[in-house]
Amino acid sequence: MNNIDHIFIGDNYNLFNEIYPFYVALDEDEKVFYTDDIVTEEFKGKCNIKNLLTHQPKNKKAIIYASISKHIIENMICDKYTHVKLVRMFHGITGPWSTILDKSFVWDVVIESSELGADNWKERRPEQKVEIIGWPKGESFISNNNIFDTKIDQNAVLVEIHWAKKYSGFDEYYKILNLSGYRLTFLLHPVLFSNINHLLERKLSPEVAMEITTFAKEKYETAIPSLGVLPYMLGKSIMIGALSSTSLEWLLFDKPILFLTDPSSLNFGASIKGKSLPELIQQTLQNEPREYKARRSELKRKLMSHFDNSFKARFNNLVNELKRQL
Repeated sequence: MNNIDHIFIGDNYNLFNEIYPFYVALDEDEKVFYTDDIVTEEFKGKCNIKNLLTHQPKNKKAIIYASISKHIIENMICDKYTHVKLVRMFHGITGPWSTILDKSFVWDVVIESSELGADNWKERRPEQKVEIIGWPKGESFISNNNIFDTKIDQNAVLVEIHWAKKYSGFDEYYKILNLSGYRLTFLLHPVLFSNINHLLERKLSPEVAMEITTFAKEKYETAIPSLGVLPYMLGKSIMIGALSSTSLEWLLFDKPILFLTDPSSLNFGASIKGKSLPELIQQTLQNEPREYKARRSELKRKLMSHFDNSFKARFNNLVNELKRQL
């Protein structure tokens, strides 16, 4: 039963503190992690994802834990084994906008971080088996940082610059860049500066991304959160975000959020489109609508549903179940 290869595959910048803890937690000897150039520094000694084509199996059976598309896995590695179990993992929290929810392919199991992500599968893909294992990155951050006693700077605003054209709301960034009286920190998504082939059509153009980031760097603090966004959220009073997992991570801090685009799929903050940004920020900080507070509180509860220091046990139990099925 133990003669099984365990292969983790991912192609996104945030793997180190999202998926890597599962790799470490797995109580198996035959395991390897394939990733890409974006996280080379964090994964020194690990295998580049390009080497999947020359991967040499040690056993005939494998469990593959992947955050990339199913067709990439099939084309690069699945035919090297007689029996395979496919586990879908994520670099963030599954929001209602996630394109994976529109796919028809059924994985052997999808690993979710919390009730928040699992609810979206129940609504959109009820046929898919989903297991809530936990969110080790968020749980460890809460354990290591007393976020509820951290001093909040009322003039500190966090701004997310997202990589995707559809969700970035990039036309609103110019309004933000001219905002005065606040200390802004711009989070520049690492994918903005990458060349991941299957994301190129969905990305902001390099020209637009460079114009926005150059202007931001001239006036404000900027950061490329290669190891995650949570440390940059400490001490901030409000966030201006896109429809992304970053906005969901902000829920941990129980602070107001404003959205760059129509937030109907999240509904725990107002959109800045067509509004005076200074007035909206001031109104939100002083008298946030009750419905946003209530919605945020409920989503935060779901986000922290499995903060019980047991993700390792749940993960290994799931793996043992998959091993018995092979």
